[in-house]
Amino acid sequence: MTERATGDEGVDRRHDRRPFDIVGDVHGCWDELFELLARLGYAVEPDGGAGARAAAGSSPPTRGSGRTCKDGHRDPRAELGLPVRLDWTRDYHGRALVVYGHVAVPEPRWANNTVNIDTGCVFGGRLTALRYPECKVVSVAAARTYFARLRASR
Repeated sequence: MTERATGDEGVDRRHDRRPFDIVGDVHGCWDELFELLARLGYAVEPDGGAGARAAAGSSPPTRGSGRTCKDGHRDPRAELGLPVRLDWTRDYHGRALVVYGHVAVPEPRWANNTVNIDTGCVFGGRLTALRYPECKVVSVAAARTYFARLRASR
């Protein structure tokens, strides 16, 4: 059975000891998602034009554990009207692995038992997944740049 989050509370999977895959920010990169799911071993089939279903063996894909941390901490300064995010990971010392995204990085970024797996597929980077509990990173290249990054002039 697949569990779904109903809001910012996330899905609590701390008692689930099965391996599962966590996929980074998709942002509409459907071709890359299907390629990544196939690389992860899921059988992906179209679902009547409304999307797709994926399954591996007898259990469907699951969402990650813990809580969703929306947007992290923000610095009050802003460039181009975009938030400047503070690096909260340097102060994290929890036992639970935190897998997050939303701020694209060129490669998965590991720090203090956290990992950012948003590798900017929508910006022409990669779509990345983390296989848990082995913490293996699997990714595919973006087929194209879907959205140009906004950059502050310096």
